Amino acid sequence: MTQPNEYTPPEGLNNSGLAAFAVKTQFDWATQQRNSLLARFASAQLGFFGLFDAVAVAQKSANFANITNTITKATTLAAAVTSGVAVTDAFNGTAANDLGASWTRTSTGSGSGFWGPNGIGAAVWKPSGGVTRQHYDRHSTPLFTDFQAVMTVVSAYPKSNSRSQSYTYLVGRANSNALSSATFVYLRIGINSLALGKCVAGTFAAPWVEQSTTNVPGDQISFLLGTNSSQRNFIVVQNGFAVINHTDTTSSNFGASYRYAGVVNAAAADVTALASRRTQIAPASLDLFAAADRQSSTT
Repeated sequence: MTQPNEYTPPEGLNNSGLAAFAVKTQFDWATQQRNSLLARFASAQLGFFGLFDAVAVAQKSANFANITNTITKATTLAAAVTSGVAVTDAFNGTAANDLGASWTRTSTGSGSGFWGPNGIGAAVWKPSGGVTRQHYDRHSTPLFTDFQAVMTVVSAYPKSNSRSQSYTYLVGRANSNALSSATFVYLRIGINSLALGKCVAGTFAAPWVEQSTTNVPGDQISFLLGTNSSQRNFIVVQNGFAVINHTDTTSSNFGASYRYAGVVNAAAADVTALASRRTQIAPASLDLFAAADRQSSTT
């Protein structure tokens, strides 16, 4: 006969208590997981973003909750700034090869392939051929300040093999130029890494810092540009915890000409295959893009 224990409370032993049992065990599991993470990473946890990302710590794959959570986060951040702006896109439209009228796309690379909504709530890479292709989607609405948060919910991380790696880049502090001459600061998202750097006049500089991470679909990622300590202090938050905190010493640009945000998707060619059989290696699929002004003290 089943006896009550730490996993099965007394009310779980009769039919009338099954619902309470299910609720309680779900709550207990989430609380235990969250408390364990908080104990291990207490020194790295951030205030505002730790609070809003608690749902991701408990159940990182709950994409709908994470999307709603991140949209709320963006609007809350912008509301705390005079004339603050928030832009969001949950990619809820019909399937398409681009992101629509709210975005400006420029592209480089000799290949084809597209990045756009799949019709079921995500923006995905649609391969064509086996040659590299990069699409830069800049949101047409600029933010109002230099203190920005660029955020996403990842539904699938970029693919890779032994010789080829695709990336997705969250972009902040961008000018209005096309990708071939654009200047911005980027957060590069890889299959199991996050890296911080800049692009100047269309040339991607080597990352300032790269952090190995354990990436899981459903992750919330926030890229914070500028803090109280420095306008060139950048923080990367993954599910409520700071994984990168770096101050740039290379004089990355900011100011009124660098207020746009966006995303770059770079599909690589599978060079391990014969040229006639090469396919594109897909960058990330995203469930949400969001960007907002924020107070410099909000981390």
